[in-house]
Order: sequence, then structure tokens, then C-alpha cells
Amino acid sequence: MKAVAAVNIQKIYGNGTVALEEVSLEVERGTITGLIGPNGAGKSTLINILTTAIDMTSGHASVYGYDVVRERKQVRAVIGVCGQEREIDFTLSVYDNLRFFAGLYGLDNPNGVVKDYLAQFELEYIARRSPMQISGGELRCIQFIRAIMHTPPVLFIDEPTTGLDPVKSELVLEQLIRLKERGVAILFSTHEMNQAQKVCDIVCFLQSSRILYAGTPEEIIRENCLLEQVEIEYEGTLPAQVLKTLSDNYEVERIQPLIISMQRAEQFIDEAAKSILSVSGLKIIDIRIHRPNLDLAFKKIARRKHSTNNRSLA
Repeated sequence: MKAVAAVNIQKIYGNGTVALEEVSLEVERGTITGLIGPNGAGKSTLINILTTAIDMTSGHASVYGYDVVRERKQVRAVIGVCGQEREIDFTLSVYDNLRFFAGLYGLDNPNGVVKDYLAQFELEYIARRSPMQISGGELRCIQFIRAIMHTPPVLFIDEPTTGLDPVKSELVLEQLIRLKERGVAILFSTHEMNQAQKVCDIVCFLQSSRILYAGTPEEIIRENCLLEQVEIEYEGTLPAQVLKTLSDNYEVERIQPLIISMQRAEQFIDEAAKSILSVSGLKIIDIRIHRPNLDLAFKKIARRKHSTNNRSLA
């Protein structure tokens, strides 16, 4: 049984807007799946459907074996959700908010669990404050703690690190990895490609209401034929003959600084770069290698889709 299974999900709003079209995906237990894509691609809509917050127009979806339409109560009992809405009781302190949910979840030693999570996120100092007296980033951490404190079998998170500083963002990612190691199935949306590449087992790229690509970060990078880049900072003028030699053998992206795309950047540096440039009399200041990453793949897929749409309209 898949922890999450969605088949041909379609969502059309009353005004005719198509939010999702024939979206299918699966999430295994003990894995992290990331939803990436531009604003309006349908990431939040998909999460809202899978967490029973809204209905789909057509298709089928189940969470932990429970149908998200017919068995809403059972679905809600096995999930943790951290959405973008600020769902918190502003009449209670931060501590009492978390303590309430710890009791609702039936946790052993609920007070200890709350104190432990506040300590892990270095938030003990806001425990007795009203939610109205804390920052947006602190509130986001509290919402995240509330979603994970009972170690739900399935966890849904919409933009988990929005508004967080780098330290808190790293703490959130560490928690996701720990939950994964404990067998939790995690589905989260993000705009942070480096985070998706770091923690996701599977990445689904949504655009124009559809999943265009799904696979490991490495597969998506490889299938989009992304090359390594060598960036060479130099002083002087690049001779035309040297530029021609480089252009005949590699993809020259830029001249100053010199940026060249290729399959094996380190081999190029060892065998060609220094010898070619040294004979030109240039003074090399620095040489850097840029590896292909998910962010570059995302941009390439988005550009290709945009180009295809423009051609279809012509």
C-alpha cells in the first residue's frame, strides 16, 4: 500500500479555472517527495485535496489506504498538516497551543514533548508569549512543530521554510530527514530548489496544472542534459583565435568572465584551460566550477514549456 496515491486528479473551480489536470503521483512510506513549480502551478491545491481541505473535480486519491472523499475522518487521523494559513488560537500562549494539540493527539508526557520541541527549535523564550507577540518565522516554526509532534504516518507541508532564517530552515530540514528515517511519508511543496535537491527522494515538477517531470533530483538533472560550467575570471583581452578555439570545442556562454559549458569541467581545467589561456598572455585570477543542479533544471524545463506554448499560439 502506498502512503499517498493520486490518480488523474482534476480540479476546476466554479469560474472555470483549471487548477489541476490529470495529476497522478505516489508517495512511499519513509520517503520525501517534493512538489516544485512556479506560483499558480497547483501545488497548494494538490495538498489541499489530499488533506481533505477541498474536493477534487474528478479522479481518485487515497492516503494510507483511506479514500480522501469517502473516508475523510480516517485520513485526518493519520496525517500531519502544515499549511500556509496561520491556524492558531491567539487567545492561548504558544506553549498552551502546543500543549492542547499534544493532549489531543494522546501523547504520553505531553508537557515533556512540547518542552523538548521548543528546545530543539531554540524557542523556549517565546513559550509563554501570545502568538500575536512573536514573529512570522517563529509562528511558522510553531505550526511545523504542531504538525509533527505526534509523528504522523503521513506529513503534508506547504512551503515549510517560508519566512524562516537559515538556521531555522536547517532545523526544519533536519526534522524532515529524521521523520523520514522513522518511516513517515512526506509530501511538501517548495520554491527552494536547493532544499528539494538536498532532502527529496522524488521531485515532481508542476507547471500549467500538470506534472511535467517526476523522478529523483539526479534523474531530472541528467534527463535535461545539464552541463557543468567553468567560470574563468581573468585580466586582459581574450584574443579572437582563442575564443574561436574554445567555441569550436565547447559552449561559450559568456566572455567576461569567461563561462564555458561542458561535460567534464575538471578534465577541461587540467588539460585545456590553463594551456589555452596562458598562451594568450591573459592573467588568470580565479577558476570556478559550477555543477548542474535542480534550480538550473527547473529553469530549463520552465523555459522549454514557455517556448512550446508560444509556438502553439503562433
